[in-house]
Amino acid sequence: MFHFAKLNAKTVLDLKVGDKVILTGGPANGQAGTTNMIKLETVEKV
Repeated sequence: MFHFAKLNAKTVLDLKVGDKVILTGGPANGQAGTTNMIKLETVEKV
């Protein structure tokens, strides 16, 4: 899941090598406040 989110973020946000991106995730239940994962990733190659 995060792999594809990072690939899309590179394209949509025009990220460069060394840029940092925060990925969040949680259950897809439609309720606010249920994020249970926050991950900081560094763009390695474009």
